[in-house]
Amino acid sequence: MLRWRLGVALGLCLALGLGAAGCAGSPLFAPAPRPELPADYPDDLPPYPGGTLTDARKLPEGAISASWETSDRPDAIWRFYRDDLRARGWSPVREKRDKTAPRRRTSSAPPASAADGAGPPELEQRLIVAQKGSRSATFLLLSDGTTTSIDLMLMNEEPR
Repeated sequence: MLRWRLGVALGLCLALGLGAAGCAGSPLFAPAPRPELPADYPDDLPPYPGGTLTDARKLPEGAISASWETSDRPDAIWRFYRDDLRARGWSPVREKRDKTAPRRRTSSAPPASAADGAGPPELEQRLIVAQKGSRSATFLLLSDGTTTSIDLMLMNEEPR
């Protein structure tokens, strides 16, 4: 009888996808490891101060991709990178700003607030491209008015 109970318990653990670790009292879902910048992330390309790193990865051909989130507005982030990159020898190549058009109303009812599910807020985007030697850095800033994401793509144009 004891053997049958152990078999049923093991079968339930496996059926629920818990595996041996889950049945042994370990948490069902381990927390995701905190992202870290690659060891060879360049010193002359600063992460945004106060930003929270949400993703970082090494890509083929020596490229690096990294993402941060912050509550700061895109204008403040743009000014930081404009000034700091120049001070570190980077040359701005392209800067672009864009806002999405607000959603058009299709009824005569008074507009509802965003909290009432009235559609997405206006989004603001900024694109910054800078070059230094054979490297290019592209920053995409995307803000919903509350949170701004900063996505970086660093490419090395040197032949390998």
